[in-house]
Amino acid sequence: MKILSPLRYPGGKGQMYDEIEYIIRANRLSDKIYVEPFAGGFALGLSLLKNGIVSKAIINDVDFHIFAFWKVVFNAPEKLISKIIKTEISIEEWKRQKSIYKKCDKRSLVNIAFSTLFLNRTNFSGVIKGGPIGGISQKGKYKLGCRFDKERIVKQISEISKFKDCVEICNLDAKRLIKEVLSEKQNNLFINFDPPYVKKGKSLYTNFYKEEDHIELEKYISEYLSCDWIMTYDDDPLIRKIY
Repeated sequence: MKILSPLRYPGGKGQMYDEIEYIIRANRLSDKIYVEPFAGGFALGLSLLKNGIVSKAIINDVDFHIFAFWKVVFNAPEKLISKIIKTEISIEEWKRQKSIYKKCDKRSLVNIAFSTLFLNRTNFSGVIKGGPIGGISQKGKYKLGCRFDKERIVKQISEISKFKDCVEICNLDAKRLIKEVLSEKQNNLFINFDPPYVKKGKSLYTNFYKEEDHIELEKYISEYLSCDWIMTYDDDPLIRKIY
């Protein structure tokens, strides 16, 4: 499957495309709104939209940086593309973008969106906490810009932006999303839950889950949802116990 998302995520949902397409076709769910409460790179959902498997999607991420990125991609792609083309890929720029990312000035979604993309493409495995590819000294085998193919990323954003009218974007905790948004629309939904990993969540995600969060998520799903949904997790005793 061709990955359409400009964002890199370890163990991204895009790898499960064939299985999810089969589930949707076999259960005749194509007329439902496809939902990702933990959107991240949204790679799988983008491919479902492009291939006509679904026609509408709701994506959500509690991380404001990710929310800002998708908001700009769908509503102001030309501004993001301009920054991609003009910005030099260097350690000095990496430090500047890291500072912008940390400050997270919500008055400028474009700046937040670009800093998110920049760090995602220049950090080890796309992990914000991972540090720059090649290290600060740039003495590593791979250099900072090895995953920042500007031409390819610009093409991806241009293609993705065409789905503007098909995607609703939210910035809520998953439990609030379930209670306040999804429960009201659930007769017309198919939800793909992909929560933070139990074992490695803290090292991979800015917003990781504690044990009580995993437990609470199941309670909200059971209480507020009766629609079709699936869930992917790492195989952990806690998850087997909860579900």
